[in-house]
Amino acid sequence: MSSQTKNVSAVMTFSIGEEKFAFPIEAVRLLELALPITPISGSSDQVLGLSNLRGQIITIVDLGHIYYGSSDSELGKNLIVLKPTSVILQEEMFDLSEKITANDELMALHVTKIEKIIDVSESMWSSIPSHIEKKQASYLMGVVRSNGILYSVFNPTSIINFCNNI
Repeated sequence: MSSQTKNVSAVMTFSIGEEKFAFPIEAVRLLELALPITPISGSSDQVLGLSNLRGQIITIVDLGHIYYGSSDSELGKNLIVLKPTSVILQEEMFDLSEKITANDELMALHVTKIEKIIDVSESMWSSIPSHIEKKQASYLMGVVRSNGILYSVFNPTSIINFCNNI
């Protein structure tokens, strides 16, 4: 597997629709449920709006829309709030072969359902299956198998870069 996966000690698992996904816990700041979201007129389809999180304005992004190209009609009220990009860069958690813009803007990923945290070891990782479309695969860093369930693991660098450009 890639050098990126060696820096991942655990993943936060969640679903988008019926599919299972994960995000490296090292890039997650906190989890939130049911924050009110204020839509932004003229924003892209991937941006659901803004929310106030303990006095800080955060951008809410529909992760299903980024990955699938359309919104999940059963989107829950679960948010994965990411650490600021500058923190991820300082901690050098991930292989940053992609150029990434540092900022301290908080971003949250809107998902259907947050499930659990799984500790991961190198032996749990496998490559991205060949049947996954190239565009979708570009957002992933690999696949983790735990208790017979496969979780496609998002690459924080790819998601942050995408969000910085919308």
